[in-house]
Amino acid sequence: MKRIYFLTTLIVMIGAVGCNNNKDPHASHKAEIVKDIYTCPMHPEIIRDKPGNCPICGMQLVKKETGGEKIIEVTMDALLKPTNEFVLSSI
Repeated sequence: MKRIYFLTTLIVMIGAVGCNNNKDPHASHKAEIVKDIYTCPMHPEIIRDKPGNCPICGMQLVKKETGGEKIIEVTMDALLKPTNEFVLSSI
């Protein structure tokens, strides 16, 4: 009987400790430092952390720019807009 009480108490304690996780699971993603990324205009698979020349074609690597804006909701107008019109409207 003591063994059952001990095992039950042990399971409850393990469950309580396991549920007491207040850490944000995505904290490591949020804390990442945004680094400058350089890539070749002709070979986007070439990615470097500093400027230089492409090892394939010798072109100068350019800094990759990202908008950084999070799209929360996509409207039907944006989906139905022709591609060339969409590009011109975002300039």
